[in-house]
Amino acid sequence: MIQMRTRLTGGTCNGFEVSAAVMALLISLLVIAMAGQAAERADKLPVIYAVEVIGNRVTSERFIKHEMSLRPGMTATPEQLEADRLHLESLGLFNHVEVRLAVDEGRAVVLVTVTEPLFYYLFPVFEYDFDAPDRTVYGGGFHHRNVRGRGETITLSGWTGFNRGGYIDYNDPWFRIRGIYSLSWRVGYSDRDLATPDGGTTRREKTAAGLMVRRRLQRDIWLGIGLEWTEQRSDADFYTHSDKNRDRLVTSRLVYEDDHRDYRYYPSQGHFARLEGEASYILEDRHHFLREKFDVRAYRTFGGLILAARLRAETSQRQLPYYSRLVLSRSRIRAGSDYGAGGWTTVSGSFEVRFNVFPLRYVSLGGIPVVGSYLLNMPFSIEGVLFSDAGYSRYDDDGHAVGRRFYAWGGGLQFQMPYVHTSHVLIGWTPHQRLTEPSFTSRMGVTF
Repeated sequence: MIQMRTRLTGGTCNGFEVSAAVMALLISLLVIAMAGQAAERADKLPVIYAVEVIGNRVTSERFIKHEMSLRPGMTATPEQLEADRLHLESLGLFNHVEVRLAVDEGRAVVLVTVTEPLFYYLFPVFEYDFDAPDRTVYGGGFHHRNVRGRGETITLSGWTGFNRGGYIDYNDPWFRIRGIYSLSWRVGYSDRDLATPDGGTTRREKTAAGLMVRRRLQRDIWLGIGLEWTEQRSDADFYTHSDKNRDRLVTSRLVYEDDHRDYRYYPSQGHFARLEGEASYILEDRHHFLREKFDVRAYRTFGGLILAARLRAETSQRQLPYYSRLVLSRSRIRAGSDYGAGGWTTVSGSFEVRFNVFPLRYVSLGGIPVVGSYLLNMPFSIEGVLFSDAGYSRYDDDGHAVGRRFYAWGGGLQFQMPYVHTSHVLIGWTPHQRLTEPSFTSRMGVTF
């Protein structure tokens, strides 16, 4: 110690160097202490011994565990428990999901309690016009949204009368093949009366069959390859591209989807992105065209408000057939008349502010005979929404590029309900509409 003092006072190192050395020593000690505290906190986190599922009468326990991120041997945090609960609810298979940690004799067990609804039902198909009773359409269908207890859905529907048609749709959204692949397909036929741009009507007969194979890259990210065959017949030029009154199209598509929303039916945080490339070829006149689409959504919560934004765009390198350019305004601009025909490029954006009106509650009607066990812990809530929409479409009019812009704003209510998940009742205006003559929009099962 005497020698050390001698060197310090002897000028072999100045005061600044001493201060730097002391500071470095203190920082090192602080880092070591923090690392020790972090390790101590990690040691205190419970290590999962097992995952147990309760209440699943139809849904496979293996399927539920596969969709969870928590596994035996991992440490459990409240954030991970909540994330798994929201993900399981987002599957759309349960009225209610509870994920909690129970410690028994020093062993931590993740308890997953689910309440299942009725997974299958019949539904009617009916269209009636009081001004044209002869145009009545009637039929029905069957829907099952948890085939074999693994989240697969199948829908069969048919109708007749003035319009005739039917389809079979099978969707495997949760990657049942080796846990990373899924297969979905659809076959349909329709013969219906459609309007033409000049105010007339025409009959269109359409047969289509499609297949989509998807590969899971991560739990919320997948890549898909699809192939579709379509044959369309019509006497109107607007619904066939070739001059043979028949178009046979072969379409291939590549899809990338990233879904990192906290809850897909009513998200409050996170983002969603879907990118799609499509190539089509018409056999009759050897016409081919490419089309690209993207859909991006983002959500943030500030206090009691949820801010939601969405941007969609679609573009093509060659002029599309008229029937491939049809875009309805009700899905993009939620007010005013129909959006009309799209074109080479269509872009639309939406912004919403959502706020709570009636907090989320779970209602049980177990006393109802026969079906009471399927009416337990059903979710209900009401949210208010203020929205603003805008759109732009660039298309070709007799060889000249023309652009159109569309705007709308308004508000309304959004409901969370069992079975349909969400529904909307909105009132909106466009710049040319009077305040006393608004547009009304209602939709069910729609998520934005």
